[in-house]
Amino acid sequence: MTLVKSYSVRFRNGFLRKRDAKCSRFLELAENTGLKLHVVGRQFAVRDLEDANMATFLSDLRHGIRTFLRDRGYAGVVIFTLALGIGANTTIFQFLNVLLQPLPFQDPDRVVYLVRTNAEQNVPRAPANTRDFAALKRESHLFEDLAADAAENYNLSGVGNPIRVPGRRATASFFRTMQVTPEFGRTFTADEEVPGKDHVVILGYGLWERSFGSDRSVLGRTLRLDGESYVIVGVMPQRLWLFWREIDAWTPLAVSSDAANPGPQNLTVSGRLKPGVSLPQAQSEIAAISRELARNYPATNAGWGVNILPFRQYYTSPQDNVALVVLTLVTSLVLVIACANVASLMLARGTIRSKEIAVRSALGASRWRVTRQLLTESFVLGTAGGGLGLLCVWWIMDMVAAAMSADVPVLRETRVDGNVVLFTVLLSLFATFLFALLPAWSVSRTSLNEVLQDTGTRFTGGVRHNRVLKALVMAEISMAVLLLIVATLGIRSIMNLENIPLGLNPDTVVTMQLELPRNKYPAQSQIRPFIGSILERTAALPGVDGAALADGVPIVDRSPRRSFVIDGQPQPPPESMPWCASRSVSSTYLSVMQLPLLRGRDFSAGDSATAPAVALISNTMARRYWPGKDPVGGRIRFNDGSGWISIVGIVGDVRNDDADAPPLPQLYVPFDQSPGRAATLIVKSKSDPLSIASAVRRTVTELDPDQPLYQIQTMAEALRSDLAGPRVVMGLLSAFGLLAALLSALGVYGLMSYSVAQRRHEIGIRLALGAKRIDVLKSVVGQAFQSALIGTGVGLVMALAMTSIMSGMLFGIGPRNAPTFVLVAVFISGIAIVASYIPARRGSRIDPAETLR
Repeated sequence: MTLVKSYSVRFRNGFLRKRDAKCSRFLELAENTGLKLHVVGRQFAVRDLEDANMATFLSDLRHGIRTFLRDRGYAGVVIFTLALGIGANTTIFQFLNVLLQPLPFQDPDRVVYLVRTNAEQNVPRAPANTRDFAALKRESHLFEDLAADAAENYNLSGVGNPIRVPGRRATASFFRTMQVTPEFGRTFTADEEVPGKDHVVILGYGLWERSFGSDRSVLGRTLRLDGESYVIVGVMPQRLWLFWREIDAWTPLAVSSDAANPGPQNLTVSGRLKPGVSLPQAQSEIAAISRELARNYPATNAGWGVNILPFRQYYTSPQDNVALVVLTLVTSLVLVIACANVASLMLARGTIRSKEIAVRSALGASRWRVTRQLLTESFVLGTAGGGLGLLCVWWIMDMVAAAMSADVPVLRETRVDGNVVLFTVLLSLFATFLFALLPAWSVSRTSLNEVLQDTGTRFTGGVRHNRVLKALVMAEISMAVLLLIVATLGIRSIMNLENIPLGLNPDTVVTMQLELPRNKYPAQSQIRPFIGSILERTAALPGVDGAALADGVPIVDRSPRRSFVIDGQPQPPPESMPWCASRSVSSTYLSVMQLPLLRGRDFSAGDSATAPAVALISNTMARRYWPGKDPVGGRIRFNDGSGWISIVGIVGDVRNDDADAPPLPQLYVPFDQSPGRAATLIVKSKSDPLSIASAVRRTVTELDPDQPLYQIQTMAEALRSDLAGPRVVMGLLSAFGLLAALLSALGVYGLMSYSVAQRRHEIGIRLALGAKRIDVLKSVVGQAFQSALIGTGVGLVMALAMTSIMSGMLFGIGPRNAPTFVLVAVFISGIAIVASYIPARRGSRIDPAETLR
């Protein structure tokens, strides 16, 4: 019992000692923070410790707000600088927020696309034909299901004026693969994939709202697509994947099982992998099937393979990913530079406030208490900068939208939602930590004796302070060099894109598309007279300087690739066959598009359907396949079993598919010899090209009231639309790069000026000891030049790495353009030297006695 009592006393005394030590810490905390404690014997009760901490924070917050209201100029510069950095980063996050939004189906990693590829023809992605799809679906065993869909626009009539609506044909398995459930109604059945039973339609949510007033009783009603009746069986949901939302009409896709007929090559093939199947396993199986197809059908499949792409990768290209990475890096540097500028301002302000901080420390404020006060003041600035940055996002996006003449889906979907606001809040807190930590640490470590004994003229911040400034100067110079090089290359690329030699004059040419329904114009003998009447009547309209027809126009429409053999040359293996882009055009095409005829003759009215087949080829095609020879008079034959075609002329090159891609080998055949249901009417106007669109529409309506014209635009608009993506990316890159370079240049100037001004006392002493003014000036400027040289060298090395990454984004200029690198390096170094020379010159002219006093 005595032993138990002894241990009990020891435990009690130990507990009381620990409690007393804890109470002593509470008392110390109370002395530092002003807490009120009630003491009852050995019991201490802390009244609302958390509330007291909050009260201290709120007190610091009010003090910071009052301080910045008194010094509005300083606060305004800091807030505006932070807003630019935060706004730029939030803008890029908006794009990422759209592209990385959750996919509207389960297990998105198992959904893939199967694309045809041909390395010889430099075709990374191509659609499949019905025969290939049927073989893939039949032979593959690692997929739960394979689906196919194809773009199919329709002439919608019977609901107001005839309009052209974007549509898509899809197999019944498409909706299972993508796990798409209609808003109401049903999807397709396998029985409806049979021709004759496929006249059902699922409306897009947008068309249902616009044309049917969101009437849920539309099921079972009919509408006319391409002059035929379709029964409405469902309405798609509003929440669809980004690029499916524009589809207004979904109809069944009938897949032929005839192995002798490959069918149209326009199918997008998708599939859902079975659980546990990896992409390499599926790729191996599909590769084996594609090799078998190449052996069985060399005419259409030799040299072609099939690649499997994950869902997101299918909708983005490697260039898109590089662009996002580069934009993210540049905007991140914008924020870093903004924070560096703010940090330098706070360092300068901390020097001014050094006596205030020293007095507070001398009166008992701990280092943490001082640091917390400074961090709270920085929190006020960071919060205000974040709020203004969020407002800047709307302004930046409005400017981007105003600069774009094309409708970019990603741009249209950007909005400030909860994710964007949360990102801005977190970024503001990060920026606060980034720009406030160094000044708070520097100021809180200031020597009290050095500051309190100073008279106000000798304090220069100390060696540590000057080293920090020197490091900031070199960092800002290096980032300024990097970003100004990036911005300059981006601006040069945009200028080159705007001045691309197209090979034609786009200013006075307007294009209008039409597509004749198969049931109304089933044969070529019906297509030719109708198209000929449109062309003849349009050419006779007042204000029209010429009219032509083609199955597509450069840049707007992609030309189909066709392989061929050359008469008199040995036939190469199927995978090495010569190929070209093919266009079907009217005899007036060259004159309307102002394409030069280099040799031979143009098409004429005599090149009719019953005349011998003829063709024109581009200069690129002539040089590639007839080097050093004259191809005029020669013959080629397509690899589809058609007859020989005589080459009658050579024309100038044009940009075929993309305005920023080099010309492809191009072949033209007479429209009368190869008419198609899809045609583009090309009109050259004597005045405003778009002013004649209504007259042309009336002409078409007189010939066929159900036939609409759509996608009416000038060739100049088509060019801007094709370059919309590169222009947005390079425009943002150049704008943010220039912004960052400007902030860096201002920061370099301010830091250099401030660091030299800090040496005012030193300069005065040196002058008093007999130093010549020119020597002092040379010394100060020389040290600044040394910092500029180091910063410029580091910036040039970083620029070499960055421009190598963005080489695929540049157009008409190399990533290591020497004049750009040299001029930027000289310019930034000049700014640094001037920034040091002006205060050094001013300081060298002062009276040494005045400085020493």
